[in-house]
Amino acid sequence: MSATVRVLQKKLGVPDLLLEVDGPGDNVAMLILEVAFMQREEHLMKKIRRFATKCETIQIIVIIDVCESPPYRRPKDESELAVMMESPLIIKVNAWLRHPDGEFWIEETNSSPYYACAQICPTQDSTEIAHLDSLFRQAMKLIRDKIIGYVQEHCELDEDPANFSAMCKWMPPDPLFNWDEFVVADDQAINLIECVEFRYLLLLLPEELREQDIPRRTKLQELIHALGDISLTTDIWSDDAHKSFLAMTAHWIVEMKEMGSLELKVALIAFHQVKGSHTDITVKIGHITLDNAENNAMMMLELERLLGEREIEFSAQDRRIRCFPHTINICVGHILDSFSDIDPADLEDALVGTFADDSDDDGSGSGGDSDKYLKAIKCNPVELGHQTVKAIHASGQQHEEFVHLIESCNSSGLFKLEGKVVQVPQYQLLWDVSMRWDSTYFMINHLRALCVAIDHFVSSLNHKKILEHKMDAMDWVVLHDFESILEIPHGVQQSMSSESHPRLGRAVPHLELFMSAWEKKAQKIPHLKPFIDVGLKWAEKYYKRMDDTCAYVVAMFVDPSIQMNWVKACWEKAWIRDAEKKIIELVGY
Repeated sequence: MSATVRVLQKKLGVPDLLLEVDGPGDNVAMLILEVAFMQREEHLMKKIRRFATKCETIQIIVIIDVCESPPYRRPKDESELAVMMESPLIIKVNAWLRHPDGEFWIEETNSSPYYACAQICPTQDSTEIAHLDSLFRQAMKLIRDKIIGYVQEHCELDEDPANFSAMCKWMPPDPLFNWDEFVVADDQAINLIECVEFRYLLLLLPEELREQDIPRRTKLQELIHALGDISLTTDIWSDDAHKSFLAMTAHWIVEMKEMGSLELKVALIAFHQVKGSHTDITVKIGHITLDNAENNAMMMLELERLLGEREIEFSAQDRRIRCFPHTINICVGHILDSFSDIDPADLEDALVGTFADDSDDDGSGSGGDSDKYLKAIKCNPVELGHQTVKAIHASGQQHEEFVHLIESCNSSGLFKLEGKVVQVPQYQLLWDVSMRWDSTYFMINHLRALCVAIDHFVSSLNHKKILEHKMDAMDWVVLHDFESILEIPHGVQQSMSSESHPRLGRAVPHLELFMSAWEKKAQKIPHLKPFIDVGLKWAEKYYKRMDDTCAYVVAMFVDPSIQMNWVKACWEKAWIRDAEKKIIELVGY
């Protein structure tokens, strides 16, 4: 016979933790615990009532409800203000003990001796917590008695009854839990992670989480003793409710003495809604990776000033690493914006000789292909493609009809392109989303792969409402051109993100290859040059800003696959001398 604690995930609605006794008889459930995060009270109570009616052997039911503090209201006095400021999170513990009549009195939550509740936070009065602790001790005694009765009924006692005698004499500790150590308040000391109750609560959440997966306070001690500087990666973003969050990741090197080698370490050291800091590592701050937002430049200048006041050397320009994917995305974004900003005269000049027939021979005034191309550019086929995807996805039924159309026409051979039967791939139509880099490339790529099916679907009698989104032949030509422009940054992004830990030493070579590829594309397809030049202008802007940070050159030098090979092969002599000077100054090589 053994007692087991396990997390159940067999079906929706089971508790997060169930204490069962396994033996020769049926399994006997003793305790149910439910951990809730921001759930509505009626949903929680519905679960509790279900547990109470279905689990006949359960002795205690517990809810740990983690929720945000109530909305702001004016405090009555300074003492109440202190409580409001110190407890932005509230943890409520509710417990129901089975009544001697065999039922749970779920509805009686005021004065019943078989119910207790408490809010756990540093400033909470201990009266409620003491009542809760007393109820838990009663529950542990009931569970002990039930186990003893179960053993007597189903198990043969050992020849030495000492074990059974010890079980009968067991009493729960007093107090049962050290609630005072369980500090639930924002921005508490690092020691909170060592709190047994806090770690126990974490282990109740995902089934696969293990004790060794939860970091200890030694993680920051490891940071403090890192070899060299600690580099940081950080970003701020907003969720759907427009709440802003900041995350910060630390990157550092440790010496693996038993292996005689160095190892790169990575850890998430901060995730806040805006507050909190650990000043112990300020003297170790190395480089910080940020996107190119202007407010980050102001933040770095302010950090330089604050550290300067502490006589800590820090350069806002030299210590800033620019997020490589964000730089590429900026270049792409400006190219897409150029649909409305491009000078028509520049585009007309670039189109000279692009199309075989640019005459108006029929006298209709319709113009040649160059005029049609200019008209298509003015209509912005990328936006038109976005609207097409939106129209087909307007309803689930309509989208299913589109998928069925591809399947049926593929099987019957009805899809034709330039007179030849073609098979359309079973791709999904994708939307471009501004916050998802590369999404415009994937949208255009899938649109073009599905162009035959899209034209067939939009032109059918059943979909006259979306006929306005039908793209003509020149619109598809423009989309093809822009796909060829965007496939270059897409390839660079894929190359840089293919490693679990992208290396900084590859940033400069990849950016230079990226710019060279665009330049070659502009030479090969002249009518795309006005658009590519817009992206190159921004790429060159951020390429020059890389000169402000010595780390790029040093990272290439220490990378075994690059070292000085790239610099000597691709840079001018003056740049090579400057790179060598920076390396000598920084690493003394």
